[in-house]
Amino acid sequence: MDNNLREALQQIVNLSEEDKIRLAFDSMKGLAPEITKIVESDNIAVAILSIFATSVAADGKLTGEEYSLVHAFLKLFKIEMDDEKMVAMLKDLSSDEAYRAVLSLSKVLSEQGQAYLVSLVAVICAIDDRIDSSEITFISDLYNA
Repeated sequence: MDNNLREALQQIVNLSEEDKIRLAFDSMKGLAPEITKIVESDNIAVAILSIFATSVAADGKLTGEEYSLVHAFLKLFKIEMDDEKMVAMLKDLSSDEAYRAVLSLSKVLSEQGQAYLVSLVAVICAIDDRIDSSEITFISDLYNA
């Protein structure tokens, strides 16, 4: 893996939870205009949940912090969804198909959009104060897409 990426990931892990959440929101705000241009409005929730599901599935655990971030981002897009449906969708989207969809999304984003996506995924993975090897692989795949 690229040393610059490794250093950037470590910097994200070392951020306070408040700073991670701020970075996640900044990344999502930068990414949002591109997602809304690329993805049909009916599928925006699925696109957002796919990003989160693949990030969460990378290590197979949905932490409370990750769960809170999902809610915050759905709110950002003014998407109402009850907890049961959200958890069910996250489970359904934790697949190779969702992984390929997020990689495909990355490939059609602008360079800046890709940077926002990599940043967002890195924060989601690091919200529990660590990034394991499977998460690093996923982030690296996005970074090199």
